[in-house]
Amino acid sequence: MPRPCRVLQRQGGAFAVKLCDMFRNWLRSVRQAIRSLEPKRFDTYARYAPRVAAALSRRGYDLFAQGDPDGALQAFNEALMYAPKSALVFNNRACAWLEQCEYARAMQDCNSALEIDPVMASAYCNRGSAYMGMHDLRRATDDYERCLSLDQNYVVAHTNKAFVALVEGNYARASEHCNHAMQLDSAYSLAARNRGIIAFCLRQFEEAQNYLVRAAELDPKAAELVVWLILTSRRRGTERDGEFTAQLAALNLGKWPGPLLSFLSGTSDEPTVLSAASDPNPDRELGQLCAAYFVLGEAALINGDPERGQMYLRKCHDTGAINFLEYCAAKSELDHLGVSREMSGPEAKSNE
Repeated sequence: MPRPCRVLQRQGGAFAVKLCDMFRNWLRSVRQAIRSLEPKRFDTYARYAPRVAAALSRRGYDLFAQGDPDGALQAFNEALMYAPKSALVFNNRACAWLEQCEYARAMQDCNSALEIDPVMASAYCNRGSAYMGMHDLRRATDDYERCLSLDQNYVVAHTNKAFVALVEGNYARASEHCNHAMQLDSAYSLAARNRGIIAFCLRQFEEAQNYLVRAAELDPKAAELVVWLILTSRRRGTERDGEFTAQLAALNLGKWPGPLLSFLSGTSDEPTVLSAASDPNPDRELGQLCAAYFVLGEAALINGDPERGQMYLRKCHDTGAINFLEYCAAKSELDHLGVSREMSGPEAKSNE
């Protein structure tokens, strides 16, 4: 069938041509109007993607706070599908990687966050913790300082600087950083915990117990605090029968550091603890072995076997796991016992 304009041209001369042009313009305007009514392919996605990403990020944050880093990682991964340029989501996912002892991945996410937002204080703090996991105290300290240059009241950075000072054996400076952190946020359990460990290293066991009790009140689900409380109470000689029964009953002893609590409560033995410390992730396994050796060493000292205690404390120190509190405490115990120790590689690097 011929187009209408061509028929009119053949039949009507100039008038037909003019009429054909008018019809063509009208038809073009109709087509444009129809196109404007068609839904744009990504309009809905662009509108709702940020909301979906924010909801997934909040879910990841909640799962992380509930002690489920695997679930948190999944939520953050999904959030980044909807918001691939979100510094906040990258930074939050870095926290989950740190909890999993995946330090290289945590650092990569911190770097991504800082590329998007170069003044994100928390990303510098998290990257400092990744450097700590990699046993690089100098770069860790640099990042904590960068964090505090952006936010001088960032309590986590002050607490982490206390950790660095503790590794270096500077107990006065470590105490100062912890005290400042607790002044900034009296409800931050890790500051109270670290302050208690500093007192433990100084053999100020009563003071250590007071801080650890405070930390446990702020974070009653932290099983590692119960480990430290039991050890501190036994070092003081003040543990009462059944004192920690309620706390042990509320915890999952099948999940690390549950095996340490089972050992301390007398329901498992040394081989079981050491076997439970194994893990597919070598960094996490190193930290768990460090904790296991420390607990076994402390238990031996408490039970009057200094030779066995020193052996396990030395094993703890020799792991070189400077990003675990047990390493710091074992080093302090060996010094108090007068046992010679060579500097581990990470510790020696921090003093270069």
